[in-house]
Amino acid sequence: MPFIENPPVKVYPEGIGKLVYVDSTTSEAEPPSKWTYVRRKIIVVFLTILAIVLSWLLFFNEVIWAILGSLTAFGFGWYYFKGQRFLGRDFFIGTEGFAVYQFSGNRENVDWKNERRFDEKLLLLHREEVVFNNGYDKTNYAFMLMQEPVEGSALEIIDEDTSYHQCPDGGDNTGDPIYDFWVRVEARLTEKGVRNAKARWAAGESQPFYIFKKEDDGSWKLSAVMQLFSDSIQLEGKTFTREETRLDVNVLYLQKSGEEEKFTVSLQTTGNALTLRALLKA
Repeated sequence: MPFIENPPVKVYPEGIGKLVYVDSTTSEAEPPSKWTYVRRKIIVVFLTILAIVLSWLLFFNEVIWAILGSLTAFGFGWYYFKGQRFLGRDFFIGTEGFAVYQFSGNRENVDWKNERRFDEKLLLLHREEVVFNNGYDKTNYAFMLMQEPVEGSALEIIDEDTSYHQCPDGGDNTGDPIYDFWVRVEARLTEKGVRNAKARWAAGESQPFYIFKKEDDGSWKLSAVMQLFSDSIQLEGKTFTREETRLDVNVLYLQKSGEEEKFTVSLQTTGNALTLRALLKA
């Protein structure tokens, strides 16, 4: 199970209220012995050399293929050789916020951490890519946490995680610590977002939703801001009634009556899309 009742964590956050959830990518409280890592490195070196020798034996008449095979074996070998060290991430959710701690060498050595409170102006981008291989294979999940953008300023990406597992139905107890953590955080941000939006509506105000786009260089930019009212939506200078909107899986369609122009908004490029989905159904 993703929830660890007796976690091996050594360093805890203090600014996120009472802890209600703790998980980790590493279950060991202490790092394995140095001899364990030495033994693993010896095995990696042996297998790498073996793979290089086999490449030349199999492709002794094809020098280019032998070289490519050797380089591939060396690349994988180097990756696993360097990966023989004790590291991981600890995940925390409290009554007032959440945190991610990254450690290396030992659990006391936290070399990176991110602590956030639920009352901050945070946006969570939740993207999913379904992979088929003679039928359903897996779903890749990407979560990107960012600060609510200020007009004219660059996006501040706070944290980004990718999770891969074979659980098409999702949930918060898949056994994948990264996915389970972010889904639980998203649920709490959604509760807060729905409350805030309804308070805005009661005051006659709108709830903004930020739409992003990914540039060719891999960076994310703010594309548009959509204003959601209790009975309408404003986008690109146009106002759409609820009857002129349609939500189909992860795409929101906007089309004014009598007009051919149709606007589409992907929820996978919209911050706090789960909040938007809940409000559209409210």
